[in-house]
Amino acid sequence: MSGIPQTFFSSPLRYIRWAFHEKPAIAWSMVLGGMGPPLLYALPKVRRRFGDEDPPEVPHSYPAPISAGRNPFDPAHEEDSMPELLALPPVSESQIKLNIT
Repeated sequence: MSGIPQTFFSSPLRYIRWAFHEKPAIAWSMVLGGMGPPLLYALPKVRRRFGDEDPPEVPHSYPAPISAGRNPFDPAHEEDSMPELLALPPVSESQIKLNIT
């Protein structure tokens, strides 16, 4: 076989053999590129067979919390929004000790 590249359409098997001997990087890139379209069809089925599931969809908006049927954006709702655990008890003046040194 001479060093002149064979034309693909006149003898495809001879051209492929020449390409693998003379230009293996190009030949293997064509093989890997040709595997792409069949894998687009086959891989989702293989993934599901192995138990891989699609991730949940990303929400398009943040869900607004609705608590006890009240509208959280109502101004009257703001006064009840502070929980009792965070509220400070009233302190008298006798309980306040000033440490002045």
